[in-house]
This record gives sequence, structure tokens and C-alpha cells, in this order.
Amino acid sequence: MSTFHARSAVALALGILACGAAAATGSGEDDGDRGKTQSFHRIATVANYLNNTPEQFADETVAEIVAASKDGSTLVYTDSPLEQIGFVDIRDPASPIPTGTLPVGGEPTSVDVLGNEYVLAAVNSRTRAASSLSSTSRDA
Repeated sequence: MSTFHARSAVALALGILACGAAAATGSGEDDGDRGKTQSFHRIATVANYLNNTPEQFADETVAEIVAASKDGSTLVYTDSPLEQIGFVDIRDPASPIPTGTLPVGGEPTSVDVLGNEYVLAAVNSRTRAASSLSSTSRDA
């Protein structure tokens, strides 16, 4: 697969979304907004391949499952084709910054962030019948 095609394939980038908060701008009284649906609005994207080493640019990569730190400054995503989880700094949500990856030794199938300190990832190790749970500490 050419680098161009790999980049095109991952152009379905990690979307960073912000929830429209109509209720937060209301007066607190029943002003007719009750029952209206809130929606997500994309404010930025980041191509997850930018988090990979140059040697991995031609490899298939995908951001599948995403979790946010409690303080909202970091996104963590699974990348099962490359058997890693990736990190994105969103302290400035309009300008996300890829901050690196962590190999997990198998296919990550789920991810969550406990507070701002721990990332929990379920990993299908392929060498065992059951999935294992691994965690890593990270300064978010």
C-alpha cells in the first residue's frame, strides 16, 4: 500500500467533538428549550497516522474507540491494526496535537481513562483464549 493510500485511508481521522449545550445558556426557567435535542459539532480533526513513527506511515491504522481524561485535556484511542493506543492533547480543542502511542502487545478492543492518571485498555493478546486487561499510568 502506498503512503498516499495509507494517508488517505486514515484521513477518516479521529474526530474531536463538542456537545452543543443549549441548556447551559438558558435562564434556568422553562423557556421552551426543554426536550430539544442537543447535538455534537465537530470542531477539529487530527489524522491519527501523525502519531505513528515514519516507518509505520505505510501501515494500516485506525482510531476506533476513544475516551477522554476527566479534565478533558487528553483523548486516548485504540489502534488495533498496529496493536497500540494513541494519545492526543486537546487542551486547545481547535488545534489537537498527537502526543504519541503506547504498544499494548495485542489488539486493543476497549479503552477508558480513570481520572487524569490511568488508562485502562482491554487487549486481545491472540496468544490466550481470553482477553487481558492492562493498565498504564500517564501524566495527562
